[in-house]
Amino acid sequence: MKLKFKKQAYQTSAVEAVADCFAGQPKFTGIEYRIDPARTEDARGQVMAYAPTGDA
Repeated sequence: MKLKFKKQAYQTSAVEAVADCFAGQPKFTGIEYRIDPARTEDARGQVMAYAPTGDA
């Protein structure tokens, strides 16, 4: 089975409108991830909002 698509003016207009939202923004190549350092798990696997310092 072969799929055939038509160019439709309303679809082209919608794509151009979305692309215009990003006009002027710098191009970013690559992916960066940021890990939240403030959340850790204790020995029981419970999530803590802070890392203990051992001074308790």
